[in-house]
Amino acid sequence: MEPMDNLDTSVPSSTLNPPWSGGATAGFGVLILVVFFITQFVASLAAVAFGGIDPSSNLGDLTAIAIIASAVICTALILSTLTGRYSVKTYLALQPVLLKTVGGWLFATIVFVLLGDRFIEWMERAAVPDFMIEVYTSAQLMPVLWFSMIIAAPVFEEVLFRGFLYEGFRHSRLGVSGAILIPTLIWTLLHASQYDVYYLSLIVLIGVLLGIARHRTGSLYVPLAMHVGNNLIATIQTMWALGNG
Repeated sequence: MEPMDNLDTSVPSSTLNPPWSGGATAGFGVLILVVFFITQFVASLAAVAFGGIDPSSNLGDLTAIAIIASAVICTALILSTLTGRYSVKTYLALQPVLLKTVGGWLFATIVFVLLGDRFIEWMERAAVPDFMIEVYTSAQLMPVLWFSMIIAAPVFEEVLFRGFLYEGFRHSRLGVSGAILIPTLIWTLLHASQYDVYYLSLIVLIGVLLGIARHRTGSLYVPLAMHVGNNLIATIQTMWALGNG
């Protein structure tokens, strides 16, 4: 069997229709992000009004609920939009890969995290951002928080940024480089209210790494596994920092 890393990822995304144009991809991406923010806002209001969650003392629970609600709604919207006109499996590159391939990219993720920690220490910043500390210490529904951070957020973000947006942009004038960089910059901006410039610089770099993994392997499963691994490490680091603080 030919390794997935050697696959030609320039083939058309669907036998039914050509991929979305760059403009249509960008437009639908904006729509998804609008729905994302509206869903988070509505879910937060509902959690406060009907769930009895106090936003001043339960930021973690509020954050988890908002993440899960927006991830479910927006992922479903992307899938339903593609269904019927395209092969969702092909368009989003839901292609199986060799375990050793996934393992290699996960190792690269771990190396990146270790180097990133050294960079943050060198810049005299705490290894765990204040936002993560505040979210973790204010959460009462801990399993829900872990699910939101480690599963829900990575699935939605990879389906959108390294799935839908990547596929549309790489077939446009932007090419592969634009398909990696533009979704990465948008993804970073989503985190701008949570982290300072030092942490955001690491998000840019890992976003590029995720995009390269998507291009090299031809599979969304690889950056998804890397994203899950990165968030798992970050959550464990937060727990460890609090336990040893």
